[in-house]
Amino acid sequence: MASKFPSNLPTADDWTSANAGMGRTKSNKNDPNDLDHNYRAEEYNQIALEVISLATKLGINLSEPASYGDACLGSVDELLEWFCWRADRAGAIDHFTFNAYATAIFSALNTAGSYASVAGGVGIGQIALGAGLREGFTQATYHFHQRSSYYRCRWSLSDIPVGAADYLEFGIEDAAAHFVKFHVTDPTSPTNWTVEVDNGASTTDVLTVTPAADTWYTFEILTTATDATFWYERGAAAEQKVVIAAAPFNGICRPFCATTQAAGTFFFFCDYMGVKDTRPL
Repeated sequence: MASKFPSNLPTADDWTSANAGMGRTKSNKNDPNDLDHNYRAEEYNQIALEVISLATKLGINLSEPASYGDACLGSVDELLEWFCWRADRAGAIDHFTFNAYATAIFSALNTAGSYASVAGGVGIGQIALGAGLREGFTQATYHFHQRSSYYRCRWSLSDIPVGAADYLEFGIEDAAAHFVKFHVTDPTSPTNWTVEVDNGASTTDVLTVTPAADTWYTFEILTTATDATFWYERGAAAEQKVVIAAAPFNGICRPFCATTQAAGTFFFFCDYMGVKDTRPL
């Protein structure tokens, strides 16, 4: 594999023995309708540049997803590295398109809550919350690494819990003392979300987010061997970002999104939950 991503990747005008096969410009010689040589120079050159770009981006790991205002937000860089799932890296994604829930990639945290896809809302999971139960979506198996994972979740609630016994949690976890997550107790007062890395010792910071009913929110987390970056509404004008300089637990984890409502009766919606291994392989 290494030979496919050499350190001296060719440029558009490079045609040397070391980089043979790519990276030269071409001039028109034949008529474009000549079926034996049916290439236009502009087309060839553009293809060459795109292939060089693909090779570069697949072989070099970008440091983190683009933030609001970054030049590469929504660019090929971001799409390739953060929204394309590579076969040589562990990854799981679910848009919750099942009509009736079955144990698959993701399963309900607590079976007392009923699962159903939203009528007319393809790709959205719905859980009717039971009173006082921690309910939501997670993975049945642990096969991600807590120090090298990228997590993304888009969620909504039909109403906002109002009591101190109400919780919202989003992130990756191994056990009660090993997690990287967003969480809030009594989501309406205060409105500060705690973002936390817990490796047996807790390190926290806060994001100021006021959740509203029937509103979609996107949370993202990127973990490394030395820290964790948290985004709220990344890429939007409302974006908030916090970096916690604490090493996540050196071990396995799984993605989850969960809520506990003391009174019950609310609906918890999940449009998207994904996680991928970000280790360079």
